[in-house]
Amino acid sequence: MDEVATYACHCPRNFTGKNCELQQFTPLGVASLCQGQSEPFVASHLSGDGRVLVGSCQDRALRWTASGGFQIVLDHARAFGTNWDGSVVVGTGSSPSGESAAFRWTAGANGVDYLPAPSSANATNGDGSVVVGEFGSGDARRAYRWLTPASGPPLTLPTGTASGAYDVSALGDVIVGWTFAGGSARAFRWTAEAGAVNLGVTPNTEHSIAIGVSRDGSTVVGNAFSFGPVGDRGFVWTRAEGMRDPGLLPGFSAGVLRGTDGHGAVALGFSRTDSTSEAMLWDEEHGVRSVGEVLVAAGADVAGWKISGVAGISDDGTVIGGTGYNPRGDIEAWLSRLR
Repeated sequence: MDEVATYACHCPRNFTGKNCELQQFTPLGVASLCQGQSEPFVASHLSGDGRVLVGSCQDRALRWTASGGFQIVLDHARAFGTNWDGSVVVGTGSSPSGESAAFRWTAGANGVDYLPAPSSANATNGDGSVVVGEFGSGDARRAYRWLTPASGPPLTLPTGTASGAYDVSALGDVIVGWTFAGGSARAFRWTAEAGAVNLGVTPNTEHSIAIGVSRDGSTVVGNAFSFGPVGDRGFVWTRAEGMRDPGLLPGFSAGVLRGTDGHGAVALGFSRTDSTSEAMLWDEEHGVRSVGEVLVAAGADVAGWKISGVAGISDDGTVIGGTGYNPRGDIEAWLSRLR
């Protein structure tokens, strides 16, 4: 019998995919739509399919797609969240009456949906039908769940004296955020059955805020903090393990976790000092790692880049996006494929 030769094929640097057709690290360019704005584009969220990045430059909300590049979502606004396929964008902008209000923008639709002012929108669920954020101002702020479209006023969640919602699961049935009661802030996880459940704090901290939740609602991430020497610390919460501090990158004194993949296996955030920050990634097997180092190990060409911030990770954990300093020292958004 003739022997059959086998060969191990390797993609060239910075490419991956079955046929090496996918670029691993893609700088998105310094957005020309931000010219005249006093701040550069900073990415705030990545769609669940890993194809759309949203963010803002000063008071202009933008959306990036591979086919269309950057486009203006809304002027006098900031974009904070998007749904699974990037077709719905939510944030805070100037309403037709000139007040600061939550908005919901849909690709291909005429007009924008606004909540009554004052309000803000931080996230939306998988199909864009549920929006969460804060309604009211000051101590009267309340976390809300807005069922769109044309569902009437937002449904405020029964929490503490003041509260806000930062993220929502794919089905819209799990909401996370913060509530202030008894002199301290506490992260909460809300469901219709259990209400807003206090997630507690990590050791040596006094306050906590939930910032992200996995697509399936099982894992919550955020930061726990005190006003003493400990400072900010990222946390990971699951029903089985409770709230845990996964640690920081070496040489850093504080940090935050802000998002996860679809099942909570990987969390993203950043470690920081008073003068600098670096994007970090956490998983159970490896612990905390530098995103820049993970990209290099995966074969991405990030020479000269400082990966300082992350906006999110796709539900399948293969794509991450964020903002960093390019080799020229300019702030620029990027997307990267881990495999």
